[in-house]
Amino acid sequence: MTTATVPVVFLAYANDRVDPSRFLRNLSEEVHLIREALQPAVAAGLCEVLHEPNATAERIFAVFQNPRYCSRIAIFHYAGHADGHHLLLESAAGGHAVAHAAGLAAFLGEQRALQLVFLNGCSTAAQAQGLIDANCACVIATSRDIKDTVAMEIAVAFYRGLGGGAGLESAYKAAAAACQTHHGDDLRSFGSQERAALAGSWPWELRVKPGAESALHWNLPEAAGDPLFGLPPLPKLDLPDSPFRYLSHFEREHAEVFFGRAADVRKIHDRVTGPDAPPILLLYGQSGIGKSSVLAAGVLPRLESSHTVHYLRRVAGLGLLGTLMQPLAAALREDIDASQAWQQVEAVAGKPLLLVLDQAEEVFTRPGADPNQELDEFFAGLQAIFGKVDSRPLGRLILSFRKEWLPEFEDRLEQMRLPRERFHVGALQRAAVTEAVLGPMRSQRLRNQYGLSVEEGLAEEIADNLLADIESPVAPTLQILLTKLWQVARADDHDQPRFTRALYLPLKRDGILLADFLDQKLAEVAKWRADVVESGLALDVLAFHSTDKGTAQQRAQQELEWSYVHVLDALPQLVQRLGYLLADIHTTGREPVKGTRLAHDTLAPLVRERFDKSDRPGQRASRVLENRGVEWSGGKTGPLLDEPDLRVVEGGAIGMRARNQDEERLVAASRAEVERRRRDAEQAAMEAQLQRERVRESLIDATALRMAVEGQKMAANARPGGALLGIHEVLAAHRLRPGVEPYSALQL
Repeated sequence: MTTATVPVVFLAYANDRVDPSRFLRNLSEEVHLIREALQPAVAAGLCEVLHEPNATAERIFAVFQNPRYCSRIAIFHYAGHADGHHLLLESAAGGHAVAHAAGLAAFLGEQRALQLVFLNGCSTAAQAQGLIDANCACVIATSRDIKDTVAMEIAVAFYRGLGGGAGLESAYKAAAAACQTHHGDDLRSFGSQERAALAGSWPWELRVKPGAESALHWNLPEAAGDPLFGLPPLPKLDLPDSPFRYLSHFEREHAEVFFGRAADVRKIHDRVTGPDAPPILLLYGQSGIGKSSVLAAGVLPRLESSHTVHYLRRVAGLGLLGTLMQPLAAALREDIDASQAWQQVEAVAGKPLLLVLDQAEEVFTRPGADPNQELDEFFAGLQAIFGKVDSRPLGRLILSFRKEWLPEFEDRLEQMRLPRERFHVGALQRAAVTEAVLGPMRSQRLRNQYGLSVEEGLAEEIADNLLADIESPVAPTLQILLTKLWQVARADDHDQPRFTRALYLPLKRDGILLADFLDQKLAEVAKWRADVVESGLALDVLAFHSTDKGTAQQRAQQELEWSYVHVLDALPQLVQRLGYLLADIHTTGREPVKGTRLAHDTLAPLVRERFDKSDRPGQRASRVLENRGVEWSGGKTGPLLDEPDLRVVEGGAIGMRARNQDEERLVAASRAEVERRRRDAEQAAMEAQLQRERVRESLIDATALRMAVEGQKMAANARPGGALLGIHEVLAAHRLRPGVEPYSALQL
């Protein structure tokens, strides 16, 4: 960022150079110390400092209206004499010139870049409300007379924090704490003796305009485009082979190549480390937005030097509370509770304990036997740890979950009256996407490791293309694209890969969205074994790692093998071929568990959609069993499958998970019934055939008899007086079977 765009801190000072009794001897020293406190930020290019040591109203207005500064002045600091309704500025003659608060407030309220007005004069609280009413976001003011030495002390402490990267609220609270630590509980030392009646209250106050609370977290690094300035350095780790992760989460070892979330990292860090921060931080966001990566690779590595950090994910067998208690297990005894155990861990380590419980929504999406009981126990445990202010641990808890579950967690915390703060992890914006593309070029160490260069303008083009589809999950799609670009660029030049439009455009044409990636990976599996995809088995295995609510579901290796025991010979290779869609997991608990899960949460709804719409044999069979198997669950007996449905189920068996016991009973009973019906049909057909044979034979015999009778008639007619033979004689003469009924034969 150039000097012409960085925020400006405007320091204005006014003194009485006529009346020696009113001359503030420490003002010049205050100017010097504040500028010194801000020097690290100035040197880092995060801000510019202007000062008017003999401020008049005309000079203040002139600075604000200067085109060079008017859109950049973020902080206006006034030090000097004041009263409830005026700032006592200087005049051309060196004495006082009254600046009416209402007019000044109206003017300052029009300065759109202004984040804070710091009135470090006596009794400016009434002016603070006028400034808030006039649209100023934040104001620091005093409720009574202040000694100029103490005013200088808190101002210098505030700007030292601000210059180090802290937000407005954090810098103010740290300054107040430092001042109180230095002066103790006797607040009378802050003001003049004639105002001793007001000495019982802290004289400074930070006010914020309703609706502008976000300004409390405004800070110089973020405003200047370098949010990580002033944060603790990352631990010294080896760089990974690739700076991009496809769909895998960024973990601690990838911290140095985790880009695009610097502003979020800054804000979360400041909330955790703030001196008066609530003990519980609720971190939430849309599924797949990157919450886990922000924590594991962005925030926590930077807190390791100041905190004992434990990153946890809910273990289903332990529940929320059991998972949270794992880092305290060694300290827990019958004679101490969880809060004391937490404090004991802190005492041994000599620093606060920070616990992060990620994916807490699994209490709802992957519930145990009694989710309500699990929640009751968890929040009762939090009450025991954080409920009492005077015995509360130093550390913090970050509870991370998907945004749709925020009301459930907040309601429970409200019931327990536990203080908390919320932080929403939003979608990546254009600047963040650009940062992620260019990140591996950020430092000389990264350039030496990866040798990457990016064609000018390409990062912005990628950002615009990704953000054009507002429905697409940007973070995972971006990582897929960057990983593909990295692979093709390295194939062109292994040592000096370069991202160019010529490499990017074919990838864009082939599809850069997450749904395209899923289809491409299934197509790659089909090249290995077409039957695995055509039968529906590959899609079934992916769907097995999702829930009917469209969330990711981790599966233990043993569970996966039992569920696909009928294709066990092909399963390991299939899981391997589904790499980048399925990721290995290793969970800890009472016993370590190895397994798999979808590589990214945002794959789950896509997989479920394809699974539900698929007409492959495995999915057709699965749907039939899902619809009919319910009536056979739990050992019950219900309607059987008809023969067409049975053919679907048996024909799709190789393309779906193994049938459970109830489904096997349904299929076996249906198969037996179909077989019985087949046998009955065959028996009926045989009997019908026999009957047809009998009728045919009867027809043959009857025809022969009729012909014999006709012959006798003709012979009798040929002999005058000749007599007809008897029926039995005719039969005998023609050797007809005696079983033929004479009457019926003659009738024929």
